[in-house]
Amino acid sequence: MKRCHHPAPRAARRAFTLVELLLVVSIFVLLLVIAVPAFSNMLYSSEQSLAENALRQSLSAARDAAARNGPEQDAAAVFTFEPDGRLTVLTCVRAGVLRDEPPASQRLPAVAREVFVPLAGFTPIQLPRGWMVRGYAPPNSIDDSWYEDTYYALGAPVIRNGNWLFPETGFFDPSYGDDGRHRQTFMVRFRGGTGAVITGDTTPILVLVPSPSASFRQNTLPWSEFDPSLEVDQDRYVRRILAGRRPNNATGVLSATQKQQLLGDIASDTVLAKPVTQVAVYSEKRLAAAVGFRLDRVTGTMYVDPAKASPPNSPEFVPLGERVPQVSDQALIDKVNQWIEGRLTTAGGQPIDSDCRVFSVHRFLGSPIEITGTRNGQGVSQ
Repeated sequence: MKRCHHPAPRAARRAFTLVELLLVVSIFVLLLVIAVPAFSNMLYSSEQSLAENALRQSLSAARDAAARNGPEQDAAAVFTFEPDGRLTVLTCVRAGVLRDEPPASQRLPAVAREVFVPLAGFTPIQLPRGWMVRGYAPPNSIDDSWYEDTYYALGAPVIRNGNWLFPETGFFDPSYGDDGRHRQTFMVRFRGGTGAVITGDTTPILVLVPSPSASFRQNTLPWSEFDPSLEVDQDRYVRRILAGRRPNNATGVLSATQKQQLLGDIASDTVLAKPVTQVAVYSEKRLAAAVGFRLDRVTGTMYVDPAKASPPNSPEFVPLGERVPQVSDQALIDKVNQWIEGRLTTAGGQPIDSDCRVFSVHRFLGSPIEITGTRNGQGVSQ
């Protein structure tokens, strides 16, 4: 009788045990813990380099434009910011001079203000989203026309100090043509013909930065006849207004009041700027974290959505009740200045890290030179 030989059963498939699964998951989590911060730091460093390169490119473009122009054709790198956008640097040139009347309440004489316009053919340069540039205003350089809403109203303690200013160009009511006094910024100015940085000049300058809204132009003179956003050559547009000429061969000339409405400090199409020679490049998110501040969801900055400001559409910090800690505007400005200059400390006196890059613009080369130390708010270069 033959014996039947049954094949040996295949080895049963071996499944992962619970311990093995936990081990694999633990290794995966550990790798994530190591990799995510490293990737975030790499991304942050890349964006920081892009922001600094954007600054260098914008200064170089403005200096080159000035060097190619004549002695009276200065150029400037002008810094702007829209609440729902990114910081943008415009290459601008001098177009002429406007006689600008201050408000009657100030009882001041008329001021001759230079007018700058974006240079045709130069593409605006933008920083990565969330990256900002502030300009350094020396002590006593802020007055009742430049940054009056955010700084001047705080009084002598702020004015006597040096302050790092934000470009407040988009915090105004675009539905009106005469809300320009809410718009202020800073520029780095270069002398026409030589390209040298102009220092020591604290005269406010008008820069044409057209309002994004056209609603106020529809039925109201003189705005209904003028729209700088439609002009190919904005230099010629400004010169035509300064000469008093109306468009399309219309009869009559522009009055001094109409010129101010179109180009003066009250005009929503212009921004009041002053030259600076020191600028800071930084992450708005890291600045807010350092000073214990929550960024506004709309603007992505420490400035509240203009629609929620009081008064409406003005440059205003996030409300006091939403700040941690709940410090005053003046204390907040002090903290911002200290962080930028590497002087901010905790309540216990421990220094708070700052990776803000502070630059002084080389007087003759126009290139940014990093400042490695501070002294009483003034930079000390390498």
